[in-house]
Amino acid sequence: MEGAYGPITFETIGVFKALKFGSRYFTRGQSKSPSMAVPASINSNNIISSHLGPRLQFTQDNVVEYLKREKVDGATVYEPCKPSIFRRGQVVEAQVSFVGISMKDGRRTFVAKLNKLVWLHSGCAIDLIDADEAGVAQTPVIVEQKRFLPYGDGPAMKKLRESVEAADMHD
Repeated sequence: MEGAYGPITFETIGVFKALKFGSRYFTRGQSKSPSMAVPASINSNNIISSHLGPRLQFTQDNVVEYLKREKVDGATVYEPCKPSIFRRGQVVEAQVSFVGISMKDGRRTFVAKLNKLVWLHSGCAIDLIDADEAGVAQTPVIVEQKRFLPYGDGPAMKKLRESVEAADMHD
């Protein structure tokens, strides 16, 4: 929706300004975007929609497009898919921060910091169907791991800066 985007805000990590990116199924508080129905592909059991109300909304900003990566004739192609393709052990969310660090002689380096990986531990898609047919109640469990990368002027940070400067960036 045009005009519905909020201003870019920076967070402070250590003494550095950082941009954080993430995606959520809800928008907290009042949004400039109008509320909308949660797509059935991600809300088949009405779990997400049952949490909606004045404090939590589902808007166009919360819509997540699921893509499946495939190789076709040597080229990488991303095809739309439903979230039911996810299986136990697969990563379902990644959050990163991008930090600009001032260096000597007015130069700057750009560091990506992995904040969080979330993967499906059990339940989802076939696992839930099998459990339901067997009469076993199985609740999906999400496992979250965080990794903190320290910022500062110590030897670990110097080594990180040097490795980032020397790295080749590829798609």
